[in-house]
Amino acid sequence: MHGEPGGAESSGAAGRGFTAQALQVEPPNSVAIGPHHRCNAFACKQSERIANFLTREGPELFEKRYCSIFILPNPADQTEIWGYYTLSPSALVRRRATGSDQKRIPGGIPIPMALIGYMGRHDETPKGFGKSILVDAARRVYRNSDLRAWGLMLDSEGGKENKKLWDWYIAFGFAAAKPESDGQASGVLYGPLQKFIPELAIKAAERAAANSP
Repeated sequence: MHGEPGGAESSGAAGRGFTAQALQVEPPNSVAIGPHHRCNAFACKQSERIANFLTREGPELFEKRYCSIFILPNPADQTEIWGYYTLSPSALVRRRATGSDQKRIPGGIPIPMALIGYMGRHDETPKGFGKSILVDAARRVYRNSDLRAWGLMLDSEGGKENKKLWDWYIAFGFAAAKPESDGQASGVLYGPLQKFIPELAIKAAERAAANSP
C-alpha cells in the first residue's frame, strides 16, 4: 500500500521496514459538504439519480455514516456546486481483480478500496470537469493517513449497456472487475490510485525511464 511523506523508518520483520515516502501529492480542491452549499440548484440532465442525490438519499446516508460527501464549488461562488462525489470504505475480493493486478498485490486478503458511490458534475461546468472530480477523489484518498486504500472503485451506472459512460471510465484508467462467483456480470470498475493522480503517474514514468536499458 502507499505511504505518506515523512513515514517512520523501522527494521521490520525479514528486513522489510517502513521507509519515508518521497512522492508528493497535491491537496484536493474539494471541501466537505456544508449547509451553505445550494444543493437544490445542482442540475445533471444526464442522470436524475445523480441530480437528486444531494437532496434525497444524500442527507440520510451521510447522517447514518454510510458515506462522506465532498463538494467542488464554483471558484467564484463557494455556495454553487460544480461537482460532488461520495466516499466510503470498501474492498474488492482478490479473485475479481485482473490477472496483472493479482500479481502486484498481497494475497489472501481483499483489496482495500475507497468506493465512489455517487459522483456528478453540474450541467454548466467547464468541459473536462468530470476528470477533475476523479483526480480530486484519488488525491483525497491518497493523502488520508488514517484510513488507507489501494485504489478507487465504483459501480458504473447502467454497466456496459451505458456504453458512453463505461468507455469514459475505461479511458480514464479504470478496469472492469471480474464477474461475481456466480458468473453474474456487474458494472464494478476499479483501479490503483496512482493511475488517477497525475503527479504519481509522472513519477512512475520517470522511474521507468531511469531503469530502462
